[in-house]
Amino acid sequence: TAADSMGEFTVDLSELLDGKVQTLWRTLKAGAKDKDITGDVELVMRWRYNHRLDFDPFGDWVDEHKDEPPNELRLALIRAQGLAIADKNVLSAGGSSDPRCVFKLGEDEWKSHVCKKSLDPIFHEQFVKVLEMPADGAPPTLTVTV
Repeated sequence: TAADSMGEFTVDLSELLDGKVQTLWRTLKAGAKDKDITGDVELVMRWRYNHRLDFDPFGDWVDEHKDEPPNELRLALIRAQGLAIADKNVLSAGGSSDPRCVFKLGEDEWKSHVCKKSLDPIFHEQFVKVLEMPADGAPPTLTVTV
């Protein structure tokens, strides 16, 4: 839940308008709770135009969309590292966390799986979302909460 978040960051999707695959490392910042925030998250992202998402059942398919605005966001959640301890171990000074990433893009929200007892989780999850350029032309912002 947001109350249990370890931190968050945002990605301005204008960074992805060139359509190239980009690897992004982002450092977590203070989220819902005021507590120790540590850790980084690795994402691989691409925002591109996918002609297969066009719907024209009576027309001929012409693959000339190179200069069209993007309509598909592809995101791979690779891993996180150095996350804060959320579950303290009463028998020692250590502890662990059960991290999960929550992605929010406008009203759309989706989640990764939970990595049990890890401060350096490896997620290896892929997500594909249909995402049109907003009517005002301003690229949307993706919020990632861990």
